[in-house]
Amino acid sequence: MIDAFHGKHGMRITTVGADKGYVAKAFLAALFRRHIKPHIAAKVIGREAVHQRVRRMGRTVGYQRSQRARKKIEEL
Repeated sequence: MIDAFHGKHGMRITTVGADKGYVAKAFLAALFRRHIKPHIAAKVIGREAVHQRVRRMGRTVGYQRSQRARKKIEEL
């Protein structure tokens, strides 16, 4: 679906927000291969490098802004 969007619209998706359920290793690895930053609420479980990378991203300003915007949307 992401590849189809890139081809159809000529734009690149740079970030994807998702729930904790999308913290699967295969999903995250596919996003990183496409150079897309996942803004996913990271779980403490998962010792693979891809899970650690997502947890580190939680400290970035972009991730914090994304989560703040998501909270506003969910409150509506």
